[in-house]
Amino acid sequence: MRYNAPMLRKDLKESLKTANLYRRTTIVSGVLLLLTLALPIWKILPISGDNPYIPLHYNVYMGIDESGPWQYVFVLPAIGFGLLIVNSVLQVVFYRREKVLSIFFAVATVATEAILLVSMVLIVLLNL
Repeated sequence: MRYNAPMLRKDLKESLKTANLYRRTTIVSGVLLLLTLALPIWKILPISGDNPYIPLHYNVYMGIDESGPWQYVFVLPAIGFGLLIVNSVLQVVFYRREKVLSIFFAVATVATEAILLVSMVLIVLLNL
């Protein structure tokens, strides 16, 4: 079955209305994504004027091993947003045919958004 944009929108609305799990995971993923975006705006943006380059990765053995422009901290929220969109589309596509696969995409999105949030917290703590 081929999907076009109106069909995807209709199926997304239907899955969010009827399935409580999909609604909850989409809301939780959105909240985690907003936190991942708000954290660098709140903590990194004020110090960006002083330091054009900030530490982006810490290694236990070598210490800070990667630094870059402060704008690179927004790569994690961009990855999270792309993942949310792709997994939501795949969730809708597999909603009617493969319920288990659709549930996997819903839960995996939340887990991955949580991991991205933890990564962002560690990057922010590294820069304080």
